[in-house]
Amino acid sequence: MTAFLQSDDCERDASSLLHAQNALHDVLVNKNNCCLATALPLCLTSDYYSIVLTIPAYPVFYITKIVYRFLTTRLLHHPNTPHEISSLHTFSCRGCQLHRPARPKCPPSTPDPAIKQMVEAISAKTLEEDIRKMVSFGTRHTLSDTKSKKRGIGAARNWVESEFKKYAKASGGRMKVEQDTFTVKPDGRRIDKPVVMANVMATLQGTDPNDKRIIIVSGHLDSRVTDVMNATADAPGANDDASGVALVMEMARVMASKQFPCTLIFVAVQGEEQGLYGSTHMAKRAKAEGWNIVGMLNNDIVGNSTGFDPEIKDPKHVRIFSEGVPANETPEEARVRRQLSSENDSPSRQLARYIKTTCEQYLNDFGVLIEYRPDRFLRGGDHTPFNQQGFTAVRFTEVNENFNHQHQDLRTENGIEYGDKPEFVDYEYLRKNTGVNLATMASLAWAPPRRRM
Repeated sequence: MTAFLQSDDCERDASSLLHAQNALHDVLVNKNNCCLATALPLCLTSDYYSIVLTIPAYPVFYITKIVYRFLTTRLLHHPNTPHEISSLHTFSCRGCQLHRPARPKCPPSTPDPAIKQMVEAISAKTLEEDIRKMVSFGTRHTLSDTKSKKRGIGAARNWVESEFKKYAKASGGRMKVEQDTFTVKPDGRRIDKPVVMANVMATLQGTDPNDKRIIIVSGHLDSRVTDVMNATADAPGANDDASGVALVMEMARVMASKQFPCTLIFVAVQGEEQGLYGSTHMAKRAKAEGWNIVGMLNNDIVGNSTGFDPEIKDPKHVRIFSEGVPANETPEEARVRRQLSSENDSPSRQLARYIKTTCEQYLNDFGVLIEYRPDRFLRGGDHTPFNQQGFTAVRFTEVNENFNHQHQDLRTENGIEYGDKPEFVDYEYLRKNTGVNLATMASLAWAPPRRRM
């Protein structure tokens, strides 16, 4: 809601109106012991002075009552209120507009040349090479071989780690690479024996010791076929989710030599297909260790631009899923949300909007489609455990998923080829998705940290 105090005498000293402004601010802020309003500077127009008092998201009718009662019984009779003040207008989004001053136009934002340079350095060729290398391990099923150097999840983890270490050489010692191991016990569902899992992490330490912010980008390394417990059959997983891991690796390669005030974590998590085990472990660790995560970007199935029908093709958009109601919302927070109708304003939803704006700045002919859901119907992803721990997290996913090439045994039936093979990935499309992630991560990292009140 916005209240306007108008003076009909353009020649009068504006300081007298300032007294009235301060009086109104005093009642709304001090007398009610809560910050209901923020007084903005005087706005001078050609025919009147006006005081503009903007009131943030609080119960509209309650505040209107306070303002109206004050202005009709006290302010207009206040000794410091100039007699020329002739009218008060109040309105809200639920009421009719009586008078609204012209809104100043924001200057167009200028893309950061350093971020543009990084986005342009992303290589579709490197993304393809990385995906084909991951496919070469045969299967990356969470329950597959961990001893072989050529096949299974163990070989894949070691290769990702070795690539991260190559990138780290350009960081001047700031990038730390590790396999964060943990053991998962049989769960009676998708884990039938004790399993040692590992998240492969490359952590680029921030240059400002006082900046404790952390930004995470992830993809999941494990793959599967039709039977989620089949740990021996070839499961290439080129799009689900070697595409996400290749995206993370390419970002680490491009960004390793750059300096950011806060810490960036590039991670290939394990155990997504068996129940989000890697991301759950990482999210719980982050909560226990007090990480200040300002954004978690999960990339899962981000490399295909064509759907079931060959004519369904969209290489110009990526979907962003984000929760509207925080997963860890308290009863009091729920009460306030219902009162303010703020179901669409969660931190994760705002991050999705930020990603959309960033994409428009740094990528030509490519856009973000904000999906107003935490994930696809009856599906989940590695951002979910972070949401459950109270962190801001979103999911990137291609627009047209092709289920002939997702969670399928390798086979050909009725002329249709099934399986998640690298030839079905659109590498130029994946390059653009990588650019959106990189531009978002860099923009957040170079933005000033949030000031603690």
